[in-house]
Amino acid sequence: MKFLCCKTLFRDLIFHPDVVAFCCAKVVDELLCFDKYNGEVITKEIYLKARNKIVDKFKEGIIPEVCKKCHNLEEQDWDEEVGFSVLSLAYKTKCSICDCFYCTLSQGDAKRKKEQNNLVTYDIRPILENFKNENLLLPGCAISVSGGECCEYPDGELEYMTYFAMLNNCVIEYLTSAIKYSDCIAYALATIPSKIIVSVDSGTKEMYEKIKRVKAYDIVWKNLKKYIDISQNNPKSDIFIKYIIIPGTNDSIEEARKFIEKCKSIRCKKVLIDMEFKYISANLFNKAEGSLKNVINYFDKVSREITDMYINFTPDCEFWCKKQIDWS
Repeated sequence: MKFLCCKTLFRDLIFHPDVVAFCCAKVVDELLCFDKYNGEVITKEIYLKARNKIVDKFKEGIIPEVCKKCHNLEEQDWDEEVGFSVLSLAYKTKCSICDCFYCTLSQGDAKRKKEQNNLVTYDIRPILENFKNENLLLPGCAISVSGGECCEYPDGELEYMTYFAMLNNCVIEYLTSAIKYSDCIAYALATIPSKIIVSVDSGTKEMYEKIKRVKAYDIVWKNLKKYIDISQNNPKSDIFIKYIIIPGTNDSIEEARKFIEKCKSIRCKKVLIDMEFKYISANLFNKAEGSLKNVINYFDKVSREITDMYINFTPDCEFWCKKQIDWS
C-alpha cells in the first residue's frame, strides 16, 4: 500500500531521558513511541502496537502538523517489517566539560545545565539485549551515542555499548566534544566500524571560546589529531568534524576559511556543515542574506574545489542550504 510517510518512523528509535521517540528532529506528542519512559524493556509486540497507532494515521492521510514541511516525507509502498537501522541513545544528559550556548538541553541556562548534569536515568543495557534476542537489529544498524558527553558516562557503560555494537554487526557512532580523550573511542576507531562527530564550529580560539564557553580549543584539535592518527589503518572508521553555522555569530567567510585550514592541518578527510536547528525551523522558507548567504556559498564552493576532503552539508540542513545556493 502506498501512502505518505517517513522512513524514520519504520527504522529509527530515539531514547531520551523520559520518552522514546520515532524522530530526533521533533520530540512532540504525535511522534512519541512511549511517554513517561523509565527504561522498561521494549518487546517487538509492544513496539509494534505503539508504532501502528501512528502509522495508521498516516495511512488515513492524517499527517502531524510538525511533519507536513519535513523533507523526509514521501509517498511509497513502505516495508513495515520491524527492524532498526538507527538506535539513537540520547538518554544521558551529563556534560560538565562543555557549555555550548546553543545546546538544546541546557538552552544556555546555568540552572538548567546544573539540573541536566545531575539527572540520573535508566540502564540501556537490558533494552539493547532484548533487541538482540528478538532479532530487531538490522545488519549495519547505527548505534548513535548522543546523550550528553559520552566520555563522562560511568565506568564500563561506553565500553559495553562499543562491545555490543562489535558483536552485533552494528556501527557505533559517538557524538563527543573531544575535550576529553577516550581510550574506548580510540579503540573503536582503530578496530571496528565506527565514527565520531565533533562540532568545533570555529576556526579560531576566540570563536571557539565564545560558542563553547570553555577554554579547550587547543586540546580539542590535539585530541582530534590523535583520533585521526589512530584510525589510519581502519577503513571502516570515520572522523567527522562539524561546523554548525550560527547566524550572527560564526557566519563569516574568514572564520570558515580558518576552520577548513585547521581541518587540513590535522589531515581530516571528512567535514560536515550544519545549521543551527532553531534558525532553520524559524526560517524554513526565508532567503539567507548578507554574511549568512556568503558563508553558505563559501562552503559549497570549497566542497567542489577541495578534492582530497569530503565536505558536505548534513542531510538535515542540506535541503535549506541548497535552496540558498540555487537562489544566489
